[in-house]
Amino acid sequence: MMKPLQQMEEWSMTALQQWQSLVRERSGLYFDQNRINKLREGVEDRMMACAIFSRQAYWEHVQESEQEFAALLSLLTVNESYFFRGIEELRLFCDVLLPGYQQQIKVERPLNIISAGCARGEEAYSLAILLLESHGEKYRFSVKGGDVDGQALQGARSGLYAEKALCNCDAQLRERYFVREGSGRERVVQRLQERVNFFPLNLMSEIYPEPMRGVDFIFYRNVSIYFDETTKRAVFCRLLEQLQPGGCLFLTPAEIFFHNQPQIRPGNVHLETWQGRFFFRKREGRSLMPLPEWIGENRRSGESERIRSAAEPLPTIGTRAAEVAQDLLMAGEKLGHKMDRQRQMGKVIRLLLANKVKQALEQINKRLWSEPPHPQVVTLKAAALLCAEEDGEALRQAVSLCRALIKRDTLSYEGLLLLAMGLHQEGGDPIERIAHLRAAIFLHPGSWLPHYYLAHAYEALQEREMAVREYQVVIYRLGRAGGMQGHGLPFLPLRFSEQELINYCQNRLQRINPA
Repeated sequence: MMKPLQQMEEWSMTALQQWQSLVRERSGLYFDQNRINKLREGVEDRMMACAIFSRQAYWEHVQESEQEFAALLSLLTVNESYFFRGIEELRLFCDVLLPGYQQQIKVERPLNIISAGCARGEEAYSLAILLLESHGEKYRFSVKGGDVDGQALQGARSGLYAEKALCNCDAQLRERYFVREGSGRERVVQRLQERVNFFPLNLMSEIYPEPMRGVDFIFYRNVSIYFDETTKRAVFCRLLEQLQPGGCLFLTPAEIFFHNQPQIRPGNVHLETWQGRFFFRKREGRSLMPLPEWIGENRRSGESERIRSAAEPLPTIGTRAAEVAQDLLMAGEKLGHKMDRQRQMGKVIRLLLANKVKQALEQINKRLWSEPPHPQVVTLKAAALLCAEEDGEALRQAVSLCRALIKRDTLSYEGLLLLAMGLHQEGGDPIERIAHLRAAIFLHPGSWLPHYYLAHAYEALQEREMAVREYQVVIYRLGRAGGMQGHGLPFLPLRFSEQELINYCQNRLQRINPA
């Protein structure tokens, strides 16, 4: 008789940490405090499946049986996926980056495309379908999917999928690339299976297998979320080492900004953007070793200390004390300037919220503006200028300021969003507005305001279905996911209440799709 789950021994923190370490050491997967319950539940589920009710006995079983550890790992890495997930990045690769890469590099061999951490292969097959649909046989390519989970790889090779995995796949693609197997399942057609291969890949390994050699494009999406920071750094650099010069690495918006830190991203790898989508590109240049975390003036001063001549007299205690005092004074002045800037910006924001735009601009010009201006001040002035209604010159200044801000920092959420808002007021190019707004959403996924202006841009292009989707997102975000304040621009006065904005979006939906 099976022992009920609730009668198993209680978990101590030490026991959880032991399992956490075991899984991490053997697979690289890290279950932090937010996901530790998933690890506990996975162990208990496998214990029940094996009819083992002593955790120590199951621990010994996992240590002795590679097959059981693989079963546990498969359970822990279960991830709901589907075909054409993150379609915008797939389209960017297929329609823009791949043709440009082929034209520049002039690759005569088949293009090597990898889905790293491919699970059951949905992404790998999606890539092959898009390539065949967009280019036919124009480009020779090889799509490969690698994963540490052997059971998932078996599923990928079988090509058999449940109905929900095909939720983004239209009827024509289903007809061309799938055959119905019954019981709500469909199988990838043989000719597509022949274009995609799968192989074992442990991203934690120091040396990657042969399919990872000389890769042109790597998709590494929704995988690094399972790793701790040290492992993320190591895997990121190892993947970049596999890329050919000019090759690209794709991550999700949630993952990309951790990897773009200077101490992580190698010097010959650059974060690039195209119409609001971001990716890493490897260029010719320095070694792929990441820069150490302590770069900068501290490093240079440390090196100068090491090469100081032994004959050179060391500073006296009095001299050193004076230097320390001067450093503290300068630090105090910088802190004082920062606090004063924050106070003055607070005054400007209060004026804007009170609709006193003219006074706000005067305060910025008198108290805050300097050359070169601080980015926060530029952002605040652009927002104030946008509030100056029916003032064409103010609007042109706002757009110019935002363009300069983005040129200086391509990842400025405020600059991208304010620029799109300014272009909207000008009646500017909807395509350009969409590109900036997509980038803003990429940087701040929880904000409703970019979706609001994105809906207007799609309406201007007569893209009704897209406009409907964006208005629906705005209504959802306002009503259930953060409310009015979740727009990312706390200094921007909004002249409508939450309910008024919801009503406006609902009216737009009715006009686009009248009943």
